[in-house]
Amino acid sequence: MSKLRWLGSLLLVSLAGTVIAQETAVAPVKQQQFQQAIAAFHQQWSDSQNPLEQFLIRKQRKEYLAKLLPDRQFLEWVGVLTSLRATANGKAYLEITVADPQRVDAQVRPRVGTWNNAYLDLDYGTLVFPGTELYDWLATFRVGEWVLFTGLAFPDDEDHLKEASAEAVDAMGAPLFITKFEYLERVEGPTLPESQPQLAASETVADNASKVEADPDKAEGKKQKADVVGAGHVRESTTDHQPTIDDRRPMTDPQLTVRYYTNH
Repeated sequence: MSKLRWLGSLLLVSLAGTVIAQETAVAPVKQQQFQQAIAAFHQQWSDSQNPLEQFLIRKQRKEYLAKLLPDRQFLEWVGVLTSLRATANGKAYLEITVADPQRVDAQVRPRVGTWNNAYLDLDYGTLVFPGTELYDWLATFRVGEWVLFTGLAFPDDEDHLKEASAEAVDAMGAPLFITKFEYLERVEGPTLPESQPQLAASETVADNASKVEADPDKAEGKKQKADVVGAGHVRESTTDHQPTIDDRRPMTDPQLTVRYYTNH
């Protein structure tokens, strides 16, 4: 009888381990198409020396994203939590690098994230407030962890999805799409090469001013600029990569056609 109890205990422990095990990260098809498109359009944009051509390439990217994500929803996408910080009043802001566990060597890494202060966030509501379930859940996360997330982006005339970069080179090569997160969960995934996750619990941002301008009297100008070109986030300098689309992953509708000038 004691032997049976011992075997039963082992079975329960084994089952319990199965229940609590984290899922292995798998990028959905739309996420793969999104990443491939961002990389392909960046390749075309960076190869061009003509600002008019670059403008048209960015416009075509917008049209493609509008077809791919008409509802602007990132549904159960995967990525790496690369930034998690707090404003002076404790409101959480974060960034997730959108990444495919099967292609961690991708050179272009789009990001999704919240605004980084309450002033810029007035019309968006992306910051996570203390006292909410999501805030308490985020408090258990660590930068560098793989996450499964669902979130909603915002409409934008220039990129279809609201993008936070002040410069076109960042908007095309390392875009940060402003997102209101609805769900996050830990998942298993490989180490992201050359990633530089940042967690600065001691570094805070004033709620009433942009991080790039701490003076509240000057923040209004930054807010106006953000409304026009998506400024307000402090962005790391980026390098000019030359990404390619993985031919092993067939793309489905909408079709990605980067070269807009085929009829010329």
